[in-house]
Amino acid sequence: MWDYIVRGALRLKRKKPSWLNIPQMMRLTITTYNVLEMLREWEIARPYNFLLLPMVDPTFGYAFSRRANEKVLLVCEFSSQQKRWFDIKCVNIHSGKKYRMVDCTKENNPPYNVVFPSQFARLLIEYQEHPEAKSLAPDGSPCEAKTHGLLQRAHITAGEFRYVGKEKGSNVPEVKQPKPEHVCSGCGRRIRAERNHCAHCAIEGATERLANAARIGRIAARSPEARAKNVASRRRHAQACSEWDASMQPAWLTSEVFSRQIQPLLADIPTSAIRSRIGVSRWYAGRIREGYRPHPRHWQALAQLVGRAGVPNRLNAR
Repeated sequence: MWDYIVRGALRLKRKKPSWLNIPQMMRLTITTYNVLEMLREWEIARPYNFLLLPMVDPTFGYAFSRRANEKVLLVCEFSSQQKRWFDIKCVNIHSGKKYRMVDCTKENNPPYNVVFPSQFARLLIEYQEHPEAKSLAPDGSPCEAKTHGLLQRAHITAGEFRYVGKEKGSNVPEVKQPKPEHVCSGCGRRIRAERNHCAHCAIEGATERLANAARIGRIAARSPEARAKNVASRRRHAQACSEWDASMQPAWLTSEVFSRQIQPLLADIPTSAIRSRIGVSRWYAGRIREGYRPHPRHWQALAQLVGRAGVPNRLNAR
Protein backbone atom coordinates (compact mmCIF):
# COMPACT_ATOMS: atom_id res chain seq x y z
CA MET A 1 0.00 0.00 0.00
CA TRP A 2 2.70 2.48 0.95
CA ASP A 3 4.65 1.70 -2.19
CA TYR A 4 1.58 2.62 -4.23
CA ILE A 5 1.02 5.83 -2.21
CA VAL A 6 4.65 6.99 -2.37
CA ARG A 7 4.91 6.33 -6.10
CA GLY A 8 1.78 8.38 -6.67
CA ALA A 9 3.11 11.28 -4.54
CA LEU A 10 6.39 11.28 -6.52
CA ARG A 11 4.52 10.93 -9.83
CA LEU A 12 6.26 7.66 -10.63
CA LYS A 13 4.87 4.78 -12.62
CA ARG A 14 2.80 2.45 -10.45
CA LYS A 15 0.65 -0.63 -10.88
CA LYS A 16 -2.89 -0.85 -9.60
CA PRO A 17 -3.01 -3.34 -6.67
CA SER A 18 -5.11 -6.45 -7.10
CA TRP A 19 -6.69 -6.06 -3.66
CA LEU A 20 -8.43 -2.72 -4.21
CA ASN A 21 -11.90 -4.24 -4.74
CA ILE A 22 -11.71 -6.72 -1.86
CA PRO A 23 -14.12 -5.86 0.98
CA GLN A 24 -12.67 -4.88 4.31
CA MET A 25 -13.20 -7.55 6.95
CA MET A 26 -12.22 -7.81 10.60
CA ARG A 27 -11.57 -11.24 12.03
CA LEU A 28 -12.99 -11.98 15.47
CA THR A 29 -12.40 -14.99 17.71
CA ILE A 30 -15.07 -16.17 20.12
CA THR A 31 -12.88 -16.48 23.22
CA THR A 32 -15.04 -14.91 25.93
CA TYR A 33 -18.50 -15.53 27.30
CA ASN A 34 -19.57 -11.97 26.50
CA VAL A 35 -18.89 -12.45 22.79
CA LEU A 36 -20.66 -15.82 22.78
CA GLU A 37 -23.63 -14.28 24.62
CA MET A 38 -23.74 -11.48 22.05
CA LEU A 39 -23.91 -14.08 19.22
CA ARG A 40 -26.40 -16.38 20.96
CA GLU A 41 -29.01 -15.92 18.20
CA TRP A 42 -26.57 -17.07 15.51
CA GLU A 43 -26.52 -20.82 15.12
CA ILE A 44 -22.98 -20.90 13.64
CA ALA A 45 -21.37 -19.31 16.70
CA ARG A 46 -19.31 -21.77 18.74
CA PRO A 47 -16.62 -21.21 21.37
CA TYR A 48 -13.17 -20.51 19.87
CA ASN A 49 -14.59 -20.23 16.34
CA PHE A 50 -13.51 -17.51 13.92
CA LEU A 51 -15.95 -15.13 12.30
CA LEU A 52 -15.76 -12.04 10.07
CA LEU A 53 -17.17 -8.57 10.68
CA PRO A 54 -17.65 -6.60 7.44
CA MET A 55 -16.66 -2.93 7.64
CA VAL A 56 -19.79 -1.09 6.45
CA ASP A 57 -20.15 2.65 5.98
CA PRO A 58 -22.85 3.77 8.48
CA THR A 59 -24.35 6.23 5.96
CA PHE A 60 -24.22 4.61 2.51
CA GLY A 61 -23.42 0.97 3.26
CA TYR A 62 -26.95 -0.25 4.06
CA ALA A 63 -29.33 -0.67 1.12
CA PHE A 64 -32.22 -1.62 3.43
CA SER A 65 -34.23 0.90 5.42
CA ARG A 66 -33.43 1.14 9.12
CA ARG A 67 -34.70 3.19 11.99
CA ALA A 68 -32.49 5.76 13.62
CA ASN A 69 -32.34 3.81 16.90
CA GLU A 70 -32.08 0.36 15.30
CA LYS A 71 -28.99 -1.61 16.32
CA VAL A 72 -27.06 -3.24 13.48
CA LEU A 73 -24.06 -5.53 13.94
CA LEU A 74 -23.33 -7.70 10.93
CA VAL A 75 -21.29 -10.88 11.18
CA CYS A 76 -20.59 -13.59 8.66
CA GLU A 77 -19.06 -17.03 8.49
CA PHE A 78 -15.27 -17.13 8.41
CA SER A 79 -13.55 -17.85 5.10
CA SER A 80 -9.89 -17.47 4.19
CA GLN A 81 -10.72 -17.15 0.47
CA GLN A 82 -11.03 -13.41 -0.15
CA LYS A 83 -12.58 -13.95 -3.60
CA ARG A 84 -15.62 -15.59 -1.95
CA TRP A 85 -16.27 -12.81 0.53
CA PHE A 86 -18.85 -11.09 -1.69
CA ASP A 87 -20.81 -14.36 -1.88
CA ILE A 88 -21.05 -14.81 1.88
CA LYS A 89 -24.28 -13.91 3.58
CA CYS A 90 -24.12 -11.88 6.76
CA VAL A 91 -26.63 -11.71 9.61
CA ASN A 92 -27.61 -8.93 11.98
CA ILE A 93 -27.20 -10.50 15.43
CA HIS A 94 -29.68 -8.05 16.98
CA SER A 95 -32.60 -8.92 14.68
CA GLY A 96 -31.55 -12.22 13.08
CA LYS A 97 -32.16 -10.87 9.54
CA LYS A 98 -29.81 -12.02 6.79
CA TYR A 99 -28.30 -9.86 4.05
CA ARG A 100 -26.08 -10.38 1.03
CA MET A 101 -22.89 -8.40 0.45
CA VAL A 102 -22.48 -6.98 -3.05
CA ASP A 103 -19.85 -4.97 -4.90
CA CYS A 104 -21.18 -1.43 -5.38
CA THR A 105 -19.06 -1.01 -8.55
CA LYS A 106 -20.74 -3.92 -10.30
CA GLU A 107 -24.33 -3.82 -9.02
CA ASN A 108 -26.53 -1.48 -11.05
CA ASN A 109 -29.93 -2.37 -9.56
CA PRO A 110 -29.20 -3.84 -6.13
CA PRO A 111 -32.03 -5.71 -4.38
CA TYR A 112 -33.51 -4.65 -1.10
CA ASN A 113 -31.68 -6.89 1.36
CA VAL A 114 -28.04 -6.17 0.47
CA VAL A 115 -25.08 -4.51 2.15
CA PHE A 116 -22.23 -2.57 0.51
CA PRO A 117 -19.06 -3.28 2.50
CA SER A 118 -16.23 -0.80 2.38
CA GLN A 119 -13.49 -1.89 0.01
CA PHE A 120 -9.73 -1.46 0.29
CA ALA A 121 -9.86 1.17 -2.45
CA ARG A 122 -11.66 3.46 -0.02
CA LEU A 123 -9.14 2.60 2.70
CA LEU A 124 -6.35 3.60 0.31
CA ILE A 125 -7.99 6.99 -0.24
CA GLU A 126 -8.49 7.48 3.51
CA TYR A 127 -4.81 6.77 4.11
CA GLN A 128 -3.80 9.49 1.66
CA GLU A 129 -6.33 12.07 2.87
CA HIS A 130 -6.00 11.39 6.58
CA PRO A 131 -4.36 14.44 8.28
CA GLU A 132 -1.39 13.75 10.52
CA ALA A 133 -2.71 14.55 13.98
CA LYS A 134 0.61 13.99 15.78
CA SER A 135 2.51 16.65 13.80
CA LEU A 136 2.10 20.22 12.59
CA ALA A 137 2.37 21.68 9.13
CA PRO A 138 5.61 23.44 8.09
CA ASP A 139 4.03 26.79 9.07
CA GLY A 140 3.01 25.49 12.54
CA SER A 141 -0.70 25.08 11.77
CA PRO A 142 -2.60 21.79 12.20
CA CYS A 143 -2.12 19.31 9.37
CA GLU A 144 -4.83 18.96 6.74
CA ALA A 145 -5.47 16.42 4.00
CA LYS A 146 -3.30 18.35 1.50
CA THR A 147 -0.47 19.27 3.90
CA HIS A 148 2.98 18.35 2.57
CA GLY A 149 6.60 19.18 3.34
CA LEU A 150 8.75 18.81 6.46
CA LEU A 151 6.34 18.50 9.36
CA GLN A 152 6.97 20.00 12.80
CA ARG A 153 6.59 18.38 16.18
CA ALA A 154 3.24 18.95 17.88
CA HIS A 155 3.31 19.89 21.56
CA ILE A 156 0.80 17.99 23.65
CA THR A 157 -0.88 19.37 26.77
CA ALA A 158 -2.65 16.90 29.04
CA GLY A 159 -6.36 17.62 29.36
CA GLU A 160 -9.46 15.70 30.43
CA PHE A 161 -9.88 11.92 30.26
CA ARG A 162 -11.35 10.67 26.98
CA TYR A 163 -11.94 7.15 25.73
CA VAL A 164 -10.13 6.34 22.47
CA GLY A 165 -9.72 3.34 20.20
CA LYS A 166 -12.11 0.48 20.85
CA GLU A 167 -13.65 2.28 23.83
CA LYS A 168 -14.57 5.37 21.79
CA GLY A 169 -18.29 5.55 21.14
CA SER A 170 -19.10 2.47 23.21
CA ASN A 171 -21.26 2.40 26.30
CA VAL A 172 -18.34 2.45 28.69
CA PRO A 173 -19.45 3.42 32.20
CA GLU A 174 -17.84 6.45 33.71
CA VAL A 175 -15.07 5.45 36.07
CA LYS A 176 -14.74 7.75 39.06
CA GLN A 177 -11.31 8.52 40.31
CA PRO A 178 -10.76 6.77 43.63
CA LYS A 179 -10.49 9.03 46.64
CA PRO A 180 -7.07 9.08 48.22
CA GLU A 181 -6.89 7.12 51.46
CA HIS A 182 -6.33 9.02 54.69
CA VAL A 183 -3.14 7.53 56.06
CA CYS A 184 -0.89 8.14 59.03
CA SER A 185 1.75 10.73 58.30
CA GLY A 186 4.23 8.71 60.31
CA CYS A 187 3.98 5.09 59.11
CA GLY A 188 1.43 5.24 56.26
CA ARG A 189 -1.26 3.08 57.87
CA ARG A 190 -4.88 3.75 56.97
CA ILE A 191 -6.63 5.83 59.66
CA ARG A 192 -9.85 7.79 60.14
CA ALA A 193 -10.22 11.12 58.40
CA GLU A 194 -10.27 13.16 61.61
CA ARG A 195 -6.89 11.81 62.76
CA ASN A 196 -3.36 12.61 61.64
CA HIS A 197 -1.51 9.66 63.24
CA CYS A 198 -2.23 6.05 64.13
CA ALA A 199 -2.30 4.93 67.78
CA HIS A 200 1.35 3.86 67.73
CA CYS A 201 2.68 7.02 66.12
CA ALA A 202 0.38 9.19 68.25
CA ILE A 203 2.20 7.98 71.40
CA GLU A 204 5.55 8.85 69.92
CA GLY A 205 4.21 12.21 68.77
CA ALA A 206 2.65 12.92 72.16
CA THR A 207 5.93 12.11 73.91
CA GLU A 208 7.77 14.46 71.60
CA ARG A 209 5.16 17.20 72.12
CA LEU A 210 5.33 16.81 75.88
CA ALA A 211 9.12 17.05 75.78
CA ASN A 212 8.88 20.19 73.68
CA ALA A 213 6.24 21.65 76.01
CA ALA A 214 8.45 20.93 79.02
CA ARG A 215 11.41 22.54 77.34
CA ILE A 216 9.33 25.62 76.46
CA GLY A 217 8.01 25.71 80.05
CA ARG A 218 11.50 25.61 81.51
CA ILE A 219 12.59 28.42 79.25
CA ALA A 220 9.51 30.47 80.16
CA ALA A 221 10.07 29.83 83.89
CA ARG A 222 13.56 31.30 83.64
CA SER A 223 12.41 34.50 82.03
CA PRO A 224 12.71 37.75 84.01
CA GLU A 225 8.94 38.19 84.08
CA ALA A 226 8.37 34.69 85.48
CA ARG A 227 11.10 35.13 88.11
CA ALA A 228 9.64 38.47 89.24
CA LYS A 229 6.17 36.92 89.50
CA ASN A 230 7.52 33.98 91.53
CA VAL A 231 9.38 36.29 93.93
CA ALA A 232 6.25 38.43 94.42
CA SER A 233 4.16 35.35 95.17
CA ARG A 234 6.66 34.01 97.70
CA ARG A 235 6.87 37.42 99.40
CA ARG A 236 3.07 37.65 99.59
CA HIS A 237 2.70 34.19 101.17
CA ALA A 238 5.61 34.80 103.57
CA GLN A 239 3.97 38.00 104.73
CA ALA A 240 0.65 36.23 105.20
CA CYS A 241 2.32 33.55 107.31
CA SER A 242 4.06 36.11 109.48
CA GLU A 243 0.85 38.08 110.04
CA TRP A 244 -1.24 35.03 110.90
CA ASP A 245 -2.23 34.81 114.57
CA ALA A 246 -2.54 31.27 115.91
CA SER A 247 -4.89 32.48 118.66
CA MET A 248 -7.50 33.18 115.98
CA GLN A 249 -7.65 29.47 115.12
CA PRO A 250 -10.73 27.68 116.62
CA ALA A 251 -9.82 25.58 119.63
CA TRP A 252 -11.29 22.43 118.15
CA LEU A 253 -9.28 22.72 114.90
CA THR A 254 -6.17 20.91 115.99
CA SER A 255 -3.57 19.12 113.93
CA GLU A 256 -5.15 15.75 114.75
CA VAL A 257 -8.64 16.91 113.74
CA PHE A 258 -7.36 18.27 110.45
CA SER A 259 -5.42 15.08 109.68
CA ARG A 260 -8.26 12.66 110.52
CA GLN A 261 -11.49 14.50 109.62
CA ILE A 262 -10.62 17.17 107.07
CA GLN A 263 -7.57 16.02 105.09
CA PRO A 264 -9.19 12.75 103.80
CA LEU A 265 -12.22 14.66 102.50
CA LEU A 266 -10.07 16.98 100.40
CA ALA A 267 -9.29 14.12 98.01
CA ASP A 268 -12.85 14.44 96.62
CA ILE A 269 -12.68 18.24 96.20
CA PRO A 270 -11.64 19.60 92.78
CA THR A 271 -8.25 21.24 92.58
CA SER A 272 -9.82 24.39 91.18
CA ALA A 273 -12.10 24.69 94.23
CA ILE A 274 -9.16 24.36 96.65
CA ARG A 275 -7.16 26.87 94.65
CA SER A 276 -9.91 29.51 94.56
CA ARG A 277 -10.80 29.08 98.26
CA ILE A 278 -7.30 29.61 99.77
CA GLY A 279 -5.69 31.58 96.90
CA VAL A 280 -2.77 29.28 96.01
CA SER A 281 -1.34 27.95 92.77
CA ARG A 282 -2.78 24.96 90.98
CA TRP A 283 0.34 22.95 91.74
CA TYR A 284 0.08 23.66 95.49
CA ALA A 285 -3.67 22.92 95.49
CA GLY A 286 -2.96 19.58 93.77
CA ARG A 287 -0.44 18.65 96.47
CA ILE A 288 -3.00 19.44 99.19
CA ARG A 289 -5.55 17.25 97.41
CA GLU A 290 -3.01 14.41 97.32
CA GLY A 291 -2.40 14.56 101.11
CA TYR A 292 0.09 17.35 101.71
CA ARG A 293 -0.62 19.28 104.93
CA PRO A 294 -0.82 23.05 104.19
CA HIS A 295 -0.01 25.90 106.52
CA PRO A 296 -2.38 26.08 109.55
CA ARG A 297 -3.74 29.41 108.36
CA HIS A 298 -5.55 27.48 105.56
CA TRP A 299 -7.14 24.86 107.82
CA GLN A 300 -10.30 26.78 108.71
CA ALA A 301 -11.04 27.67 105.07
CA LEU A 302 -10.50 24.05 104.00
CA ALA A 303 -12.74 22.84 106.86
CA GLN A 304 -15.50 25.10 105.56
CA LEU A 305 -14.88 23.74 102.04
CA VAL A 306 -15.51 20.13 103.12
CA GLY A 307 -18.45 21.09 105.39
CA ARG A 308 -16.72 20.71 108.78
CA ALA A 309 -16.75 24.33 109.91
CA GLY A 310 -18.64 23.68 113.19
CA VAL A 311 -17.81 21.64 116.25
CA PRO A 312 -16.07 18.45 115.15
CA ASN A 313 -17.21 14.93 115.84
CA ARG A 314 -15.86 13.30 118.94
CA LEU A 315 -12.63 11.48 118.13
CA ASN A 316 -12.70 7.78 118.66
CA ALA A 317 -10.44 6.97 121.50
CA ARG A 318 -7.99 4.23 120.84
